[in-house]
Amino acid sequence: MTDIFDRIKQDHDKARELIGQIEDTTDRAAKTRQELFDRFKLELWTHNKVEEATFYARLEQKGDEDESLEAKNEHHMINSLIEELDTMPKDNTEWGQKFHALAELLDHHMEEEEGEFFTLARKDLSDKEAEDLGQRFDSRKKVVDGRCVRHAPGGDILHLVNSAGPPGCAGASTRPLCRNAQQRARQSWRKST
Repeated sequence: MTDIFDRIKQDHDKARELIGQIEDTTDRAAKTRQELFDRFKLELWTHNKVEEATFYARLEQKGDEDESLEAKNEHHMINSLIEELDTMPKDNTEWGQKFHALAELLDHHMEEEEGEFFTLARKDLSDKEAEDLGQRFDSRKKVVDGRCVRHAPGGDILHLVNSAGPPGCAGASTRPLCRNAQQRARQSWRKST
């Protein structure tokens, strides 16, 4: 069975892979950069929201509010850089340099989570709690992923990202696709906990 630590690490590894693919692009590969960046934004947004609702919430319940707040603030800084990158042309060196800065910040964040936060949480969580939290993470992520695919016309992730509001979308807010979708997602999350 996969516990919360393995689950988060799996998402981090996927993010690292996408970062590597994006950093391997050149200024002339604007279309490829855009496609990879859109996937990256959606993966990261989904991960962050679910991580905050499960892992960070549990850290807070266990009395580790400072660590949770620090991680949420890092998510906010990451989202701000994503928003900047999203509005910039993908076919220039400036975009590549700014993305590299984002990659370094994200790498620091993931290393800190996998090191300090995991060590702290392992002291606070029993093996059973860690496994249950891993299941809750998976359940909530499936709900978010499922809502995203169902609400995007033709499964078009670009449309989803631009209308659902994950950070980093030009002109998008962080509002959900629709109020009913948000309510259904909350109901599904409650059932999964």
